[in-house]
Amino acid sequence: MVQRSNRWYVQNIGGKAGVRAPTLLLLISVLASLSLLVLNATYLNHHNQLMSQNHSVDHLGINRTITPAVSSRHNVNQDNVPHGRKDQNGVMMIVDPERTLWTAGWNARYTRYFKDSKPVITWTKHAEDIFEREYRRLHFPSSCLEVRGWMVTKPYWWGLVSVARDYQSDILRAMTKNLTLVHDGPYMFCPNNPERYLNCFWEDFNSCQNVWKTQPNVPIVEQTWQDSIKPLSSDEFPHWLWRLMRDYMHIYDDSTERILSIEEDAFLDTDMFLQTKLSVMRAIMTKTVFKPREFIIQSSKKSIETWGGNKNYDESSRLGLLIHVRRTDKLEDLGPHWRHIDFNSTRHMGPYIQAMESAINASFDNYVVLSDDPHMQEKATFELTPYFQNGNGTQALYSSSLCHFLGSNNFNYTGHESLDYNARHDLYVLLLSDIYAAIQVSDYIIGSGSCGVSQFIAWNLGAKHQFEPSLAAFWEEDLIVKECHWLFDQHRQSKNPITKAMLHREWGRKKCAAFSAT
Repeated sequence: MVQRSNRWYVQNIGGKAGVRAPTLLLLISVLASLSLLVLNATYLNHHNQLMSQNHSVDHLGINRTITPAVSSRHNVNQDNVPHGRKDQNGVMMIVDPERTLWTAGWNARYTRYFKDSKPVITWTKHAEDIFEREYRRLHFPSSCLEVRGWMVTKPYWWGLVSVARDYQSDILRAMTKNLTLVHDGPYMFCPNNPERYLNCFWEDFNSCQNVWKTQPNVPIVEQTWQDSIKPLSSDEFPHWLWRLMRDYMHIYDDSTERILSIEEDAFLDTDMFLQTKLSVMRAIMTKTVFKPREFIIQSSKKSIETWGGNKNYDESSRLGLLIHVRRTDKLEDLGPHWRHIDFNSTRHMGPYIQAMESAINASFDNYVVLSDDPHMQEKATFELTPYFQNGNGTQALYSSSLCHFLGSNNFNYTGHESLDYNARHDLYVLLLSDIYAAIQVSDYIIGSGSCGVSQFIAWNLGAKHQFEPSLAAFWEEDLIVKECHWLFDQHRQSKNPITKAMLHREWGRKKCAAFSAT
């Protein structure tokens, strides 16, 4: 470069004075702007296509078809529901070859994104009875002297529902080896009786908790909290128990359009199917093992009675949606869905509501909003109603007890660690009461797949309808995952460095790296 008259010029190959740098920078800026406009137009067109396609690809861009679990309750024209299949018990199944599997709880914060057809599993009460029978054989023996081995898990300082998820995983690990699961050490869920651990909220998980230390000759397998939170491997899954239950289960395979018995299944040894089975097991455990204590049941009934104060409310004939807004202090956790949320509004849930009603080909009669944020919960009552097909005919139901207990929005940013032990216990009582009340009046959930509370709700809904839990759920992450895959494909195909840079920036803004393993 050479300097002339105190101005910078770019000298070209021929040696003549070239274009002035400001002009060149302006030209580059214009080209970049044009590329960005083209990229944005393409992206918005793609996004709008995702949000407007019909039943085969829903408004969230996820290939799914959902029909109400109990068809006799709801007036649905089945001819308008492609891919829906009815099992031998009349339960409608959902065939969705491209859904995520957050409900597996395979890993607390990650999921797999399946592009291939995934089998849909339903079961009968006989399968639940077998699970409960084998669980009680190991954990409620006629005498604790009959126990042939212990698995001892160490409590850790997660939130209540996250600990419950890890305890479920350890239950399966213990049953795989025919061991009896107990816990070692106090946990301050119950300030007045720390040894109670999770039994402060759910009925006892075994009858030998106080005995295992007195039997030194019985083998012990110690399970650290680091071991508990690891994804379950195939070697840690009780396949023997699954084989006992599978005669009372069946699948619909979309690739062959056949209803199969489980032993015919071609997916049995795949990691994908392992996670599907894990999702089913977690749902069954919520019904057979995680039984809420009577005081929580009574508290839930009071909430439902309050909701039922409307003379038009008839729980038995209504179709309900549960909307769970994730704990807002989890912004930094791997949840890219938060990045596009307006924290002064709940309207980001609107498209999910429309997608859900479109997918099930029915209108919701009521919806429940669960959140730790009073602001979110109050706004939802008037912001979300217009998104429902019934409009003002869709009744908003929610318990304000949790919001009143928290008192301010500070909890939304500091989390449960900011509460003392007594306050945390009271918080969890209210949380579980609200959850179980909402489940009673709900059939589907819109929530956060990477959130333990949303997962727990989905498991209970799956148990309620006896099908794999993800079939009743829309996850906020689903749209982000779909968009991240599109951004990745566009980046790979583009030969324009400016376009690549723009795509890379958008990839980073959406935190797509959180799903890079999907």
